[in-house]
Amino acid sequence: MTYVSAFTPCFPQAQADWYQAFDWIERANIIAFIAKLTFVLAATFIRLSLILFYYRLVRDSGITWFNWVLHFSVLWTLAVGITFVCFTIWLCS
Repeated sequence: MTYVSAFTPCFPQAQADWYQAFDWIERANIIAFIAKLTFVLAATFIRLSLILFYYRLVRDSGITWFNWVLHFSVLWTLAVGITFVCFTIWLCS
């Protein structure tokens, strides 16, 4: 009588998880990094486009204080976008 075990070295699926190579993790991390940068940049540009739309709405209205609010909003949006991009790039460890 012959006994063949499914857990012999001839069957690679029988190996435990810690014996498997994790080459795919590095590629997945690169994809996640690029996706995060893309999301931050897209959100920043969407915010800026909405602020530019408000600039156009109040251009001839004579509301001067709202123009100053929009100026501050542009500066704030750019500062937040640049900060998040820098955090994403340099806090990667």
